[in-house]
Amino acid sequence: MPDVAINEIMYNPAMPTNADGTGNFDDSREFVEFHNTTASAIDMSGWYFSQGVNDTFPSGTSIAANGYLVVGRDSAAYYAKYGAYPDVCCWDSGALSNSGEDIVLKNAAGATVDSVDYEDGNSTTETNNGWLSSTDGTGPSLERTHPTQGNAVNSSGANVNVAWAAYTGTDSSGTPGAQNSTYSNPCLLYTSPSPRDQRGSGVPAWGWKKK
Repeated sequence: MPDVAINEIMYNPAMPTNADGTGNFDDSREFVEFHNTTASAIDMSGWYFSQGVNDTFPSGTSIAANGYLVVGRDSAAYYAKYGAYPDVCCWDSGALSNSGEDIVLKNAAGATVDSVDYEDGNSTTETNNGWLSSTDGTGPSLERTHPTQGNAVNSSGANVNVAWAAYTGTDSSGTPGAQNSTYSNPCLLYTSPSPRDQRGSGVPAWGWKKK
């Protein structure tokens, strides 16, 4: 699990409608959210995107223990939507591709911290591989369900989605700066034997519980 995970991507934002009823697809509201998976604050000064958009984080950038950090494309557009400014703004140049691309986060020493190769689910192949067309300009962000989960490449080299889901709200906002709406811990812990034998129930006699 990366110490800092790429946790949420708003790559093709949409508002329900403009005042005149037309769709609002302002890419200035794009953002990438990071999640600190550790119990200590992490200095992200000089960290940068080596793929995706072009941006190097300024000196003093820090992500709180178990916290979130949002990097936005445009501060005014982000504020108009969320009523707050992104933690880091604005990226130096570029935009997130509406058809999918690699996003790579590197630290100041140039080591890769985390990466994702997202797709927009705009073909039968992509949807069969688990990617979601609903995150491509209809409102929802793309949320990582858990930091331990990542993309998977199958035996034929296909980019299979095993980690990402669409934001479940109806307000086209996503969850920047907070736990994802689709968060799910995939880990199961062994617990001490249960006094009740659950043979035939499909549950081991010692029980399982979510982490």
